[in-house]
Amino acid sequence: MMVSVKRSFCGMLLLFLPTVLLSQSGFVVLNYNVLEGLQQKQERKLAFTQWVKKIDPAIVSFQELNGFTHRSLDSFSRSYGHPYSVLLRENGYPVGLSSKYPLEQVERVQIDQYVGYIYAKVNRLYHVFVVHLDPFKAPNRLRQINFILEKANALPSDEPVLIMGDFNNISPVDSLAYADSGRIRRAIAMKQEGFELQNMRDGEYDYSVIDAMIAAGYLDSNELGKKGFTSTCPTKGYKHKPTYWGGPSRIDYIWLNPAARKQAVRFSIRKDKVTHNLSDHYPLLLTLKE
Repeated sequence: MMVSVKRSFCGMLLLFLPTVLLSQSGFVVLNYNVLEGLQQKQERKLAFTQWVKKIDPAIVSFQELNGFTHRSLDSFSRSYGHPYSVLLRENGYPVGLSSKYPLEQVERVQIDQYVGYIYAKVNRLYHVFVVHLDPFKAPNRLRQINFILEKANALPSDEPVLIMGDFNNISPVDSLAYADSGRIRRAIAMKQEGFELQNMRDGEYDYSVIDAMIAAGYLDSNELGKKGFTSTCPTKGYKHKPTYWGGPSRIDYIWLNPAARKQAVRFSIRKDKVTHNLSDHYPLLLTLKE
């Protein structure tokens, strides 16, 4: 395991849209896997910027900021009103964070060669972790989330903590949505087609990472207003893209410790004309008290 910690106050990101969105009140958290840095296409960046301006989030938590540098992330984030940002690294599939508010106590932590996380305290209140766990192997994911939980558990228990991102793991809460034998066969078949997968155990789905989050006392923010199963991947525009879970899956999360749960107001998985096509993942929106 390689671990490095760097402190940074870089800046970041851009956006786009043709739908009407109402600005949110409260401290709005946006989490978004933006598919390989919006593929570094200017029209996608512009669309994302316009879309985010309508939502006006306090922070944006990103996965897959491929192709961004610290400087370009700074410029991008300022384009939608976030003067503060941090990028994990300038290669691979890095995570990132942008904010209206100063980012304090920033840490950029590389756990493995390809996986790391960003930690920051935002608005002198919220402890924020941005993660993107291993997509291929459950044992790696479990080790990575336990590493992050160890850091999170060292924080004061009466202060709100958010752990968010692409966990690349499905939840046992949604198990009925995954029970179809056809999709289980498709998930198993992906390994046989050459994917380096360890997402199944004894012919069944592995839920170990989500089990670990629940055991640690964190609440899945999706439970705030849950109305049945809603997938986060793939999106409508990428509906033919195969998933490691044999079909539409919920693998993106914003987790809340008990103190953060007291601050939570509402949660949604945002599906609209923009997000149907901007990425293969849908964004998450969580509103907290200021």
